[in-house]
Amino acid sequence: MWHKALPVSLAGLWISTISWGETHSAAGTAESENVVEPYPLFSDEPPALPMIDEKAPDPSDMPRSIMEIDSENAEVNGTVAKENQRLGEGTEGDMNEEPDKPRQKQWRLGPTISLSFPYFISPSVEWTVGKSFSAGLGLGNLKMSKDFGNSFEKVELKVNSRDVRFRYHPFRGDFFMGLALGALDLNVKGKKKTTAEVDNQTTSGVVASESQIKSRYVTPHLGWLSVYESGFCFGFELGYHFPYQSSSTYSANAQDPNLDSVLKSSSEFQEQKKDLEDIVKKLGKTAIPYVNLLRIGWLF
Repeated sequence: MWHKALPVSLAGLWISTISWGETHSAAGTAESENVVEPYPLFSDEPPALPMIDEKAPDPSDMPRSIMEIDSENAEVNGTVAKENQRLGEGTEGDMNEEPDKPRQKQWRLGPTISLSFPYFISPSVEWTVGKSFSAGLGLGNLKMSKDFGNSFEKVELKVNSRDVRFRYHPFRGDFFMGLALGALDLNVKGKKKTTAEVDNQTTSGVVASESQIKSRYVTPHLGWLSVYESGFCFGFELGYHFPYQSSSTYSANAQDPNLDSVLKSSSEFQEQKKDLEDIVKKLGKTAIPYVNLLRIGWLF
């Protein structure tokens, strides 16, 4: 019976061999479809990348960095600081500001008073324009009297002045170079006993004389003027008065009208008049120092 079973076994083996070959052929074809072809060396097109089906992560689900947290905190702090400043509570920066720095405001105007020579006490009005320029309008007044004994019984001196000053601050600070233009009135009064001889008789009397000088002057000067944020100011100045366009007058009269003509005709009176006129003319043309020891005031 073996000769009957042999053909059946050979037929089964042949069918199994065909099925195995078809199975491996299909698997090889599927693998060849998934293989990425190598990128040609001289191709103009980029290689095709395999598709990734994974879903992109949501940024809100990712952990935040320290820089992002600090940035958010800074924005919150800035908002709070602005709100506090609006409500008038102030901020830490406001507390750290310097309390009183000179020359903060651009425009200031106010009164000052000075202790100076030759005017002793002088009021003025000062005006600052920014940090580079300032100006002022001042008045000067001086009165004094002295008894010189035999030469003059009493001499009274009165000085009145008014000027306008312009200053330039080259370093945008307190130091300045200035120029003043003004007018000066100088009045000198004196009394002296005078004698005259009339008809071999000596007559004496007191003659009152008065001299007036009017002049214009220019005063270049240097100085220091500090103006604080609060408004308080102080300074000092040093310069020189140069008079120009001066004129003078002289008059004299005897206290006793009956002796006026007699005393004025005497040689002693004529010498006295000439000496006084020369002194007055010299004063009107003499340059004198200008010293402002201290200027204090308040500018608004």
